[in-house]
Amino acid sequence: MREIRLSATAGAPPPRVFELLADVPGYPDVIDNCTAARVLSEADNDIDTELTLRQGLSEDTYHVRVRLEPPGGVTMNFDGDAPLRLDIQWQFAAQGEERCRIDMTARYKASSRSKEFFFKPLVQRMCSQLLDAVVAAAAKRA
Repeated sequence: MREIRLSATAGAPPPRVFELLADVPGYPDVIDNCTAARVLSEADNDIDTELTLRQGLSEDTYHVRVRLEPPGGVTMNFDGDAPLRLDIQWQFAAQGEERCRIDMTARYKASSRSKEFFFKPLVQRMCSQLLDAVVAAAAKRA
């Protein structure tokens, strides 16, 4: 699998960032290109969801498993039926009382090497936008 790593500092402590990502129904309020988020089931720290994401003119719904790893992590596994398999891992580390470092690692695999080359800039842009949205939302809730 290919890997993209991004980091940012949020003006909020790790528990606030964790709560933001654990609130799946709230994703449309936080993530610009998320138009709908529906929880299908919850068990312990696993949330089975459907996320509708808009990219340009297209809008697609994905089955996503969200695994909460309190207090400092969240993992999102996008269903493998899509043309691109995508897993995103979030880690949070305190930097003082009211800040935290957010590390995002996205691993992706397409059905062919040529498709991986095609998807790379799209995945990079999506991850960057997602991280920026989480940082901005965490600061607003601070």
